[in-house]
Amino acid sequence: MGKSISRGLWDDSDDGELHGAIIAFEQILQSIPNDRVAMEALWNMYEQLGDFEKGKHYLYRLARELARAGDVAAIHKIIDTVRSRAQGDSEGQSIVAQLSEFD
Repeated sequence: MGKSISRGLWDDSDDGELHGAIIAFEQILQSIPNDRVAMEALWNMYEQLGDFEKGKHYLYRLARELARAGDVAAIHKIIDTVRSRAQGDSEGQSIVAQLSEFD
């Protein structure tokens, strides 16, 4: 997946640019609901803005899509992050269990 499944994708952007990019990527997901690049970008951008709940929403959505697609390599790259975000979160724990089937 190239640069995707990596942190710091938007490190050089300011908040205004991030908000514009968020709008664009959310529009992409409206048209292409399973677009992994858009999900990952939104996860990264919301976390960079400090909105960890929205970031987690897109991380979980990405994780479910990776599991659905059976993309073992990508699952291995994000499973530890999903585990850390899933502490005390039943939805997250369910996703971790689903991803762990690919371990």
